[in-house]
Amino acid sequence: MTDGGPRKKATKKKGGENPPTMPKSSIENKGRTRLKIHRESDPAVDPFFNEMQDIVARGFTQNMEVDNPEERPVLPFNTKITTMVNSYVIIKKLGAGGFGDVYEVHRERDKGVLAMKTEFDVEDDMLQRLKREVLVYEVINAAKRENPRLTDHILHMVDKGYNQYFKYIIMPYTGKSLDYIKETIVKGEFQLRTAVQISIQTHKALKNLHELGYIHRDVKPDNFVVGKLNDSAPTEAK
Repeated sequence: MTDGGPRKKATKKKGGENPPTMPKSSIENKGRTRLKIHRESDPAVDPFFNEMQDIVARGFTQNMEVDNPEERPVLPFNTKITTMVNSYVIIKKLGAGGFGDVYEVHRERDKGVLAMKTEFDVEDDMLQRLKREVLVYEVINAAKRENPRLTDHILHMVDKGYNQYFKYIIMPYTGKSLDYIKETIVKGEFQLRTAVQISIQTHKALKNLHELGYIHRDVKPDNFVVGKLNDSAPTEAK
């Protein structure tokens, strides 16, 4: 995950699988149950959803990539989103992309800090990137359960779901991207020793991904982050 949001682009070598269905949760909405979105003493939540309805009615879903992402309404602080597994509270927006946004969220049961990546409804199946990401992350999660060392340098999915406005996945909250660190913090070239360590770990990340049957189609410093997952794998691919 980076400032602009985690944008994992991977292609399955062996086709045939259909993208998994995003799970429904619950929402109190005229008797229908989907995703439960609470308001906790924050009246700003209702205007957000009213504004979203207006934007969608104007064809927003067909023009998301050309609209300025920064002009989209933002989920207010303390909005609670409840899936079938956990509840999460919105803390702040971290970044925006052409099809969705990234938020810092806190898991209610243990106050764990995570990231939520959203993707607004897109009618063209070819543009439904989050569905493809979910397929990849399902494979990564299964491999992580079988052999954690195989996924040391790859981000995993914590939770997923959707509501009437967007699909989303919950992921670990990571540090900054290599590109951000180089350009903003180091402001120059990495020292040789650091560059060698980065090269070794990024190679391991790509090798792990290949062993799972996928190739990464967008290998660049912006798609590698300095992680907060564990000390033994400080660099992860997204």
